[in-house]
Amino acid sequence: MPATTIPTRSAVPVLLRAAELNKGEPGNWGFEGEQITAAYDPAQISRADAETRLRAQMNAKGITVSAFVDTDGRPADEAREHTEHTESPLTPEQTTLVLDEGLGAWVTAPVETALRDIDDQRTARENAEVPFLAAQMVVSDYRPQAYGRHTEVWLSAGTTIGSLTPAKARQALEAMRGFVDQLEAVVTLAEETAAGDFEGDPEVYRLDREAEERRTKAISEARLKAIAEGRA
Repeated sequence: MPATTIPTRSAVPVLLRAAELNKGEPGNWGFEGEQITAAYDPAQISRADAETRLRAQMNAKGITVSAFVDTDGRPADEAREHTEHTESPLTPEQTTLVLDEGLGAWVTAPVETALRDIDDQRTARENAEVPFLAAQMVVSDYRPQAYGRHTEVWLSAGTTIGSLTPAKARQALEAMRGFVDQLEAVVTLAEETAAGDFEGDPEVYRLDREAEERRTKAISEARLKAIAEGRA
């Protein structure tokens, strides 16, 4: 069972700006009153990598980032006003860590797609019980002085679950974003092609099935005859 109490601060937006920082310091963050501000040096690190790094640093302090808000060169007070209108897509339950005694770790409530699973190998009822996609944050801190503290994103696709570091989860997110455009292109192509689809003739279907059954029966009878005559 986890040995320490994880802070359960709700997710907060962070003001992020590009700046020239000291060499070896690609990014930093701190508080300006109640607002968290951060900076990164584009000459040392990309925006995406900076966000991943800053998220990890803040998460280690019990702070969950809802979004990085680009100040776009605006004064901090103007950017701060912008964050007041930035709503997290997560519910309080999805940003709050609670102890899962069975798992022995701290977890947030999962986010799920409304679409249920699409596994052809499972029944419709079984698929209805599982979301198509789901994700949640899991923090393990059992005897942290000995084993450390580890934060993961558990990403589920149907009944398949992957436990990812925040950095790996970010990679998965970027891959999914790129895949969406490709998926849309495939769906569009399929929609256009489906315009030529049609249903088969029931009578032709019946005759074809009867012919197939006669063929199967003839093969079975031939095999049984061969066995009886000792030829098989």
